[in-house]
Amino acid sequence: MITRRGVAVAVCSLSTFIVNIDNTAYQVALTQIRDTLPATFAQGQWILNGYILTLAALEIVAGAFGDRFNKRSLLVAGLIVYIAGSLLTALAPNAIALIAARVLAGVGASILVPVGLAMVRVLARSARELQGFTGAWGAVVGLGMASGPLAGGFISGTLGWRMLPVATAALAAVFAVLAVVFLPSTPVRNSPRHDWTGIMALGVVMFGVIGGFIAVGQRGLVTAAGLFAGVTVVVAGLAIRRARIGAFPIPRQACQSRKFRAAMSVAVGNYFCVGGAIFLLATGYFQGAQHLSVLAAGAGLVPLAVGYAVGARVSPVIMGRYGPFQAVIAAGLLMLASSVAVAVLVGAGAGVAVVSAVAACLGAGMGMANTPTNALAMSELPVEYAGASGAFASTARQVGQ
Repeated sequence: MITRRGVAVAVCSLSTFIVNIDNTAYQVALTQIRDTLPATFAQGQWILNGYILTLAALEIVAGAFGDRFNKRSLLVAGLIVYIAGSLLTALAPNAIALIAARVLAGVGASILVPVGLAMVRVLARSARELQGFTGAWGAVVGLGMASGPLAGGFISGTLGWRMLPVATAALAAVFAVLAVVFLPSTPVRNSPRHDWTGIMALGVVMFGVIGGFIAVGQRGLVTAAGLFAGVTVVVAGLAIRRARIGAFPIPRQACQSRKFRAAMSVAVGNYFCVGGAIFLLATGYFQGAQHLSVLAAGAGLVPLAVGYAVGARVSPVIMGRYGPFQAVIAAGLLMLASSVAVAVLVGAGAGVAVVSAVAACLGAGMGMANTPTNALAMSELPVEYAGASGAFASTARQVGQ
């Protein structure tokens, strides 16, 4: 039986679904984008990374806002900003304009992920219901990442890459209407005392860390060194500030929970493996070594999505028998082994069938990991920190990716 709360959970999940499609769909479409704009290799990397960098840098701030302000209003605002960024992406006349539009879409997306997960936490009335809701949320969100290459390949290959942001903007508009109709208003009566200065500083740290790794990937070692040095200064400032006045942007419960820390660590490793494997397979293997079209490259990653669907179904069984902590560890190990196998096979020039089979294992590991990671992140902190919980879980994934 479909309930109003069930529809509300679906709206929150699907709003984040489009964020993860954006994370991976453009990796398949990037070759076409570079050829038609045109764009240099470095600009192409920023078309991908500008969105991810903005998303990761702002999620912690957006999560704290979710604990302070009405979650439904924030979610709708995030969808509107995302729609604006997506439409500007479709209309971008050159690479610089496209990068700027992707950054704007990332601003909206940074609100959708933590606030959507926080709303799911608020909707749950029991621990069992929370596990079910976060399981559904994780399945839909992870499927977005796994199916992004297929969507990107299909739309770009048949209609052109500019229709990709148009499609996601149309979906976001539908979700915005559904959010207004089905999501409950959540006025904040007992807002937790967040360390806003520390939260802003943590956002700067995320920007520096991810920007530094992006710069390393583009061989901008001087830029990377400057960013990492800045991160070191900010982290040192946070440590001094904590020693003097006891203020810290991360809730004490999160720092003290071994399970929460383990879940965040696996989330980083999980998305590092998946994000790297998708990029390697979509651009380096299927389009590069195999010389497949964008559509065929997207289809080549279907086993990844199928594996994810299987893993997402298996995960609740493991959680029910062994608990989410053990499920996270098992999935993390499977992810690591599969990603290493993908790298070795691609480097050795293995056939498409072999690489696709290993990609299916990679998807299964991702599907197994998402549900217990979300369950641990949301259950280990009090409900008044729902926004912060969702933000840390999502930021961990973005750092990995």
